[in-house]
Amino acid sequence: MKFYNANYKRLMALPMALFVVFLIVILVFPGLSLGLDFTGGTRIIVKSNALTVEPVESFLNEQFNLTELKVTSVSTPLGGNSIRIEFTEDKTLVSARGQLNIALENETKNPQTAKDASLNVLNALNALVPENASTQELVQAAQTALSQATASFSSKIQEALVQQFNLGKDVELTREDVSSSFGQSFWAQAITVAVSSMVLLTLVIF
Repeated sequence: MKFYNANYKRLMALPMALFVVFLIVILVFPGLSLGLDFTGGTRIIVKSNALTVEPVESFLNEQFNLTELKVTSVSTPLGGNSIRIEFTEDKTLVSARGQLNIALENETKNPQTAKDASLNVLNALNALVPENASTQELVQAAQTALSQATASFSSKIQEALVQQFNLGKDVELTREDVSSSFGQSFWAQAITVAVSSMVLLTLVIF
């Protein structure tokens, strides 16, 4: 008991230090590999016994620039098989969105930069480039092209899968766009709890 009374602050400082290191590892580096419900993205489920994970994953990697691609096999109680495809975003669309933001920011103050960025968007999406268009018209064309490409992207993946693996028109295929709002709420609450815990632990020790 005497030893505890004399050294309890130092003894409690060790778990506090480990707690801080744990938070850094979790939140900063290397971080957690979160599921789609946390990050947001798209989930496609193809109900077919003819599909396996490796060919589907290989095809998607070759044909599309998907981030956080995950392909898994799901069995049903009745013996059927489904392939679940999850991904966060398409790298081409992410890059085009960044270029569009540059175009919008510079549309008035730097028209040439806005024009170049808009052309980058149109070229990346293989969209029609208007001839002799003003900067404003190019920015509008880039906005329209990106909006259409984003809306049709998941459908393109579905059509490519059906065609590549000869699934037929009657294949049962579902798509779900998953919001990242749950993940954002989770991290906000996790950080709040972690900071509060550190503060309370510090008060207890010192």
